[in-house]
This record gives sequence, structure tokens and C-alpha cells, in this order.
Amino acid sequence: MLGMILRAAVALYGLLFVYIGVGVHIDPANLMAMFKLTAVDATGVSAVRADMGAFFLFGGATLIYGAWKAHRHWLLTGLIMIVLAFLGRLIGLLAMPGNPEITQSMTVEAVGILLIGAALHFATKPGNSGLS
Repeated sequence: MLGMILRAAVALYGLLFVYIGVGVHIDPANLMAMFKLTAVDATGVSAVRADMGAFFLFGGATLIYGAWKAHRHWLLTGLIMIVLAFLGRLIGLLAMPGNPEITQSMTVEAVGILLIGAALHFATKPGNSGLS
């Protein structure tokens, strides 16, 4: 039962990522404002669409599919992406200490890392059809 609840929470976390990923393609200016990004020209906006869109769409898709099928390798893929983003923010925080906005994003990522890590405990191995 706990495994199903954790996987449902991971799927919701993944849906949030997909929502952000779709949003960046529809309205990149909104995402850029949310993350305090600036782009000088269309090339910059295109880079935000491509890079941020890919990160959020792929990350969300791996989490949703991994949670739905209880496949560890899909959950692990999404987890690795979030851990790498967290580490990037940690480097930014160490380079520019005292920025509370960085820690807010890190908190969201830390919750995701803990949630996905817990769900991994209940996920079956790839190829098995049983659900916990």
C-alpha cells in the first residue's frame, strides 16, 4: 500500500514536470520569469525552450512511466536528472551564497529526491510484472 502511495506521489511530481515542460514550449517568457532567466534574442528563447523543455518533459515522462510500471530504471533515470540539477544549484549556492531563491528550488528538488528514492524501494526490477 505504501509503495502505491509513493508511486502515485512520484507520478504527480512527474506531472508537474510535464506541465512545466509543456508550458515552456507554449509560453517560454512565463517560465523564464519564474526561473529569473533572461534571453537577449530569439536564439536565447529557443535555447530555453529546447533545454528546459527537454529536461522537464523527459524527466516528467520517466517519472510517470516508472511510477506507473514500477520499473526501477525509469525511476532512477528521473532521479539522476533531479540529483544533477540539485548539484548544479548547490554549486551555484556555494559560488554565490546568501541567495534564498536558490534554496527554494533546492527544497523542491530535495523533496523529489527523497520521494523518488523511497519509491525506488518499492519498485520491482525491470522486466518483472508484479507491483508492490
